[in-house]
Amino acid sequence: MSHGHELDLRMPPARAVDAEHSQQHQRPGGAALPGRFVEKVRSFKRLPIFLSIAQLVMMAFLPRECCSNPPRATQSELSPQEKAQRANTLMEEGMRSSASGNLWKAMLAFEQVYRLYPDNIDVAYNFGLALQSLNRFEPAIEPLEKVVKARPQDSEARLILGACYLAMDRTQEGVSELEHSLAFDPRNIRTLFHLALGYNKLKLYDRANERLQWMEDRNPRSPLTYLFTARALRLTRKPVEASTVIDKALQLDANLAEAHLERGLIQRLLENYGEAQGSLREALRLHPESPQANLALAELLLTGKNDSEAAIPYFERAVQYNPGNALAHLGLGNAYVKKGDWASAEKSLSRSIELDSRHSRAHFLLGTAFQRQGKKTDAARAFALAKRLSDLEHQPQTDLAEAPNKESK
Repeated sequence: MSHGHELDLRMPPARAVDAEHSQQHQRPGGAALPGRFVEKVRSFKRLPIFLSIAQLVMMAFLPRECCSNPPRATQSELSPQEKAQRANTLMEEGMRSSASGNLWKAMLAFEQVYRLYPDNIDVAYNFGLALQSLNRFEPAIEPLEKVVKARPQDSEARLILGACYLAMDRTQEGVSELEHSLAFDPRNIRTLFHLALGYNKLKLYDRANERLQWMEDRNPRSPLTYLFTARALRLTRKPVEASTVIDKALQLDANLAEAHLERGLIQRLLENYGEAQGSLREALRLHPESPQANLALAELLLTGKNDSEAAIPYFERAVQYNPGNALAHLGLGNAYVKKGDWASAEKSLSRSIELDSRHSRAHFLLGTAFQRQGKKTDAARAFALAKRLSDLEHQPQTDLAEAPNKESK
């Protein structure tokens, strides 16, 4: 199974709404953002949100549409006071969800604020950042481009937009945005790391190595420097060196959940499954609602230890904390196939395909679930589609989960 969830980078926090830009970027003919909303939102602390860059390396196909519930009423049906009150409530909900690690719920709240105030630049930034946190790169581009156009010197927005472009295979655009971001913030570890990945994709290896060196030179003895250096080594299949470097990060900050997650992924690559499991469990102890750590541990238990019973609860949590992740639903369906729970497998795999229909593996496993339930027509259709997609991917089906007591019919 693809490990597209593995690469999570800590990104800039959500922003309080700026009254000045509320005035300057209102909709034509519309009122500026109400004062109570501006004042209320300013009282919130800046809370961290995650950014996944899985597609930069694994190129996993991800869901493209933002699936969320519409607001209870359209903007035209609300008075200015009602609109401000709703925005305050939604912003509070989004901030609380961000703080607790429930990024999907935070995204839904920020989306509704964005619908109420689509021309407020800080609202657009928060919504774009929330989408990025859940790997929803394509829908994140529009609000982030709006921010960069209004504030060309916004290094954080350029960083996030650049990473979005990289994830969507718009590599030249991504590198350009990241270089602009770096010009405004030359020491930013995240920007330098993304640039290294971008130049690596462009096969400009000297520039990639130079950006990694700058990351170390400009941020000596930073745990994040060691974290991202270890990540770069893992991505270039140098797990032994990566293991040494990630331990340095943990020596500097033993409570860095991302570092424990990274160590777990490195140890898994080294096939040290016991060490990997211990690190991933520590990452979850520090950040229980992390969809990435839950998914990583679930995959380790399923593929490394062949324990579907133990894996299923972690897949379920990964789905709970990021319902829009097609790969999490696919992993859960894979576990149900290995368990022989065909009805549950059908449900999870069907949902994965609804979110992203381009994974041959999901269709193959769904065909297996159909076959074992006697749904021969559905099974034949799913297997045929899996074959076509697999031929396009140039990937064999040999690593797919095998059903217990496998039968030919």
